[in-house]
Amino acid sequence: MTPVYPFSFLFMTSATDVAREAEAAGVDWIFLDLERLGKHERQGGRSTIISDHTFADVEKVRAAVSTAQVVARINPLHDGTRQEVEDALSAGAHAIMLPMFTTSEAVEEFVDYVNGRAVTWALMETVAAVIRAETIVSVPGVDRVHVGLNDLHLSAGLNFMHESLAGGLIDHVAACVRRAPTPPLFGFGGSARIAENHPVPPSDVLREHARVGSHAIIVSRTFHKDASTVEELRSFMNLADELKALRRVLDEAAARTLDEAEEDRRRIHRTIFNVARGFRQRR
Repeated sequence: MTPVYPFSFLFMTSATDVAREAEAAGVDWIFLDLERLGKHERQGGRSTIISDHTFADVEKVRAAVSTAQVVARINPLHDGTRQEVEDALSAGAHAIMLPMFTTSEAVEEFVDYVNGRAVTWALMETVAAVIRAETIVSVPGVDRVHVGLNDLHLSAGLNFMHESLAGGLIDHVAACVRRAPTPPLFGFGGSARIAENHPVPPSDVLREHARVGSHAIIVSRTFHKDASTVEELRSFMNLADELKALRRVLDEAAARTLDEAEEDRRRIHRTIFNVARGFRQRR
């Protein structure tokens, strides 16, 4: 069945056989995470995974897939960014993602380094970047923008990563994207499987994607339990079926009336704020 709502899945893995499985299941982008600088200090003590991906992994995955595109997330802007861009390009990355910036000037510098040789992806993860979204999404040469909820909620001093969604920050970025002279493609957050038990149901998060006009989500390493082989992945999930379940929710959400979408928004945002209140009370 052809999807009604156009949407891209970014699947994080450095295992070539898992990448091929993801490609066959309908994943659009294979995501390699090369970010190291400052990540441990920001996320230390939390359950997030610090990646061990390398430029050699980018090259291997690029050689292993045929239809999926490869995106490499490099380090935040620093003295070595120009060289990291060159290394990612040499490894065959179709797209390069810059994390943890705070200004349009930083994004302009990144775009200049890439110089049209790959898709440029701006990963918006700081409150400063969200506030400056109007100028950032309007930088000539920015192809895609993704809002990272985990680091954004840490930057904002929030208790729960979806509070930025309930508080209107994602709506703000989406509105800035729509007003941009050349609107980049926009996405946010990461995905859990539909049947997983989360404080905010994954289906509700997807409904919010459709409401704000998001067209991408990261299928994170926690989604597939960081499976290192196809056999391991297949032992606990059918990836193609899982992605079809996500797409069904998106298609249904895209077919809602404006009143139905608004009713869902109010319900989902109440849930998010109640979950955040519970986290605060347990501290």
